[in-house]
Amino acid sequence: MSRNPVTYRGKRAFDLAVLVVSSPLTLPIGLATALAIWLTDGTPVLFRQERAGVDGRAFHVLKFRTMSETRGASGELLSDRDRLTKVGRILRQTSLDEVPQLINVLRGEMSIVGPRPLYMRYVPHYTEREKTRLDALPGITGLAQTSGRNAAGWRKRLDFDVQYVERNSLIGDIRICLQTALKAVRSEGVSIIAGESGDPLDVERQHPSQGGLYLRKLYSRDLPLRVKWMTDQRVRRHMSLPENVTLESTNAWYIKIGTNPNRYEFAVEDCEGQVVAMTGLRAQSEGSPAEFYIFVEPDSHGQGIGQIATQLTVAHARNLSSIPSITLTVARANIRAIQIYRKLGFSETRASADRLWMELPVKVDHVHT
Repeated sequence: MSRNPVTYRGKRAFDLAVLVVSSPLTLPIGLATALAIWLTDGTPVLFRQERAGVDGRAFHVLKFRTMSETRGASGELLSDRDRLTKVGRILRQTSLDEVPQLINVLRGEMSIVGPRPLYMRYVPHYTEREKTRLDALPGITGLAQTSGRNAAGWRKRLDFDVQYVERNSLIGDIRICLQTALKAVRSEGVSIIAGESGDPLDVERQHPSQGGLYLRKLYSRDLPLRVKWMTDQRVRRHMSLPENVTLESTNAWYIKIGTNPNRYEFAVEDCEGQVVAMTGLRAQSEGSPAEFYIFVEPDSHGQGIGQIATQLTVAHARNLSSIPSITLTVARANIRAIQIYRKLGFSETRASADRLWMELPVKVDHVHT
């Protein structure tokens, strides 16, 4: 059953007023942009894509086309990075590719301010609370965009959307519009290539979760926090870590492992989108045991986060056909960790004066009778 959008009185009037007041600027910019696309990349000038609107109903969002239809030798589309045009890069950096959405606003399909319209395939992956974002018209900009744009994770972004729906007001919309203009001028928080800021929502939420904690891939935005933890003495005393860990060296490490199909790096978030642990699985080759490691947020030691994060990583490994078992090394002095690993099924394979080596099979052969 369709519902009316949740909004304040006068929001439609605000949208129309913004359209009228901005038209002396947006019309010539829009025409000039369309001409630039036509001259350099031909037609079509506009890009239409189905998105979820109010009440989850589908509509077609409009954007200026920023990518070509270039295909490889076998006929498949090239990557977004390879298809992004020179004009398209400029449009995304300045957010001018969003200008045609003013037409969506005029049609009443969108508002100037509201939760960004996301893919229809994301809707089944929303939590009950996150579905509240569908109670309002989607917007060209919103609270999530002025609070971090693409740099924020999905849980934070969707939470900002819900906050907007619950508290939207005329003053709030004016504030968001001003903040958006400032961020657009500075090109802050813009993701030029889709996927650079993280996996799509439907992919991220296929990872296991338990006890209010959620496993996902490690993203580049997590690296400053990783460096902070790796230089914390509370972490270092239980792990063999490189000396002089810096953001520069960690960025280089991140780029390097991105090309290794036998490396799996994860972050574990709580329900508020805060990263509370990082884990990893490192195999020498396909089909060989994977070495496990874990960092827990130093101020959260002793809260059970490490055990759940380990369980989530093991659950993910069980879905990977390439990993037969998980190995780890733990300091003998870390009695709590050893107890947790034994409880999870790890067994000792060898020992030294100060360390234990442990292993957990993740592939179990089932006999059918």
